[in-house]
Amino acid sequence: MNTEISDIIGFDEDCGVCSRLAVRLRPRLESRGFRLVPLQGADSARILGPAAGAPLTEMRVLTSDGTRLGGADAVLYVAARTPGTVTVARILALPGFRRLFATAYRWFAAHRHAFGGACPRKEAP
Repeated sequence: MNTEISDIIGFDEDCGVCSRLAVRLRPRLESRGFRLVPLQGADSARILGPAAGAPLTEMRVLTSDGTRLGGADAVLYVAARTPGTVTVARILALPGFRRLFATAYRWFAAHRHAFGGACPRKEAP
């Protein structure tokens, strides 16, 4: 079990789907050295870099070497480092599957508010 924090996973805490997944996966991911933080929190500028302040359209990962990943690339990075999902990550990383997975990720992220009302759209103040 790895207890050293090496990578940070940023998620949209205002999204019910994202928050539920973070709660459910936190023990498994933390045992692999990941730290989960909301993108609305204090670490968001460090995780998002130049994109800080932009609308939250995807999950983000800040690796221990300072690389920033988003969306499907972030999911594949985490999956490739988590037992039980390594093989799936390798398959999805293949060129044809990679493009399909990236398209599916972008569609889901753009429509996540429609899944059971889990991510209600916020009204402007």
